[in-house]
Amino acid sequence: MNSIDGVTLAYKENNWMTTFRSMVFIAIGFSIPLSTAAISITFVLLFVLWLFDRNFCAKLQELCHNPVLVAVVAFFMLHLVGQYWLETTETVNGFKSWMIFLIPVLATAVDTKTAKRGVYAFVVAMMIAESWVYLNILQNWEAYVNLKTLESLVPYRFYISGSRISYNPMLAFAIALLLTTILAGYYRSWRLFVAIGFLITMILNMFMTEGRAGHVAFIFIWIVLSIYFFRDRWALLIGMLGSLVIIITLAFSYSPVFKNRVMQAQNDLLKYQTQVINNEDFKGTDTSLGVRLHYTEWTFRKFLEKPWLGFGTGSFEYAYGQQVEKYQGKIRSTTNPHNYHVLILIQFGLLGISVYGAIFVTQLLSVRSMPVSYEYRSMALLLPLFYGLINMYDTYMWSHQLQALFAYMTSIFYRRDMWNGLR
Repeated sequence: MNSIDGVTLAYKENNWMTTFRSMVFIAIGFSIPLSTAAISITFVLLFVLWLFDRNFCAKLQELCHNPVLVAVVAFFMLHLVGQYWLETTETVNGFKSWMIFLIPVLATAVDTKTAKRGVYAFVVAMMIAESWVYLNILQNWEAYVNLKTLESLVPYRFYISGSRISYNPMLAFAIALLLTTILAGYYRSWRLFVAIGFLITMILNMFMTEGRAGHVAFIFIWIVLSIYFFRDRWALLIGMLGSLVIIITLAFSYSPVFKNRVMQAQNDLLKYQTQVINNEDFKGTDTSLGVRLHYTEWTFRKFLEKPWLGFGTGSFEYAYGQQVEKYQGKIRSTTNPHNYHVLILIQFGLLGISVYGAIFVTQLLSVRSMPVSYEYRSMALLLPLFYGLINMYDTYMWSHQLQALFAYMTSIFYRRDMWNGLR
């Protein structure tokens, strides 16, 4: 009996523990867009239930034979070992990506049927979040048209916490899941029209809210999925890319929010370029985009002081603070570089970025072994590209919702028993 069969058979015991574990797993997918507190509770609860489960030998074999899970374990070990070359005892943020470390637990906690239901739970929860945004917009229409109180339109007043920074990328990912099923031809007759209807409402919602990372991610997703499905059918590919141009044009013409964010991004870049050319302290860095570029630039400069191993686990605030003291008046203080890639660089150097990058590389290489008939193959290709992109804009694998989303979907898409036996 191979390791995959061993793990699968472990879930065929129809007892209350198995049922409860499945319910908690599905609850994670449902809570990701809706409640940060529920995310933490369900993640921890599933981990506890997993510890009380048996068949650890089979699960260990599955972990050892799955390159993605091995890469995640290596990333966790890097954080443990990285404490030994840390120059300070403050490691508060060192393990802030703790949900990423639980990917092997999520991947071996439930059967494949439950794993698929988890994806559906996330999509349903996003539809609820989307409905709440529409309700808020209708209730505050005058303020919305005048670009006031936009942050409050995102449904996190109803939730426990969060912001448009997390909402729009999650919405973009939900659009990708729905678009994939439509392009793959999973729907027929009236179901197809219903799916397209939901897709349209999500796209409208995307450009009626502020998150620029979500806007960029949506465009990227549309291009990647278009090429994936229609790379050998040029007429359809051109049609898909043409439809994207139409969507962006209509959004810019009729959405005051999207147009404002595009123009703001352009002005931010011009202002930051002027600041760099004239070497004027802080001018150009008082904008959303400018401050991100500023943090990324100076974090990278600090990384160059220790390029091989970095400053250690949780060292960003300490290491960056040294620069703030050294170059007073030239560097803005921060506890978050708003770029997860440079965050890894400053903490773990080139060693760390290699281990971190191995997660994405193994995900992409795993796609090659997946049969074309595997329903999540396109999403398995998209997931590392999606996070590689948005992590340049913010520390999304520190962010509660987006970190949970990455951990959850990774634990589902790259399970070998999800496609084992397919052709």
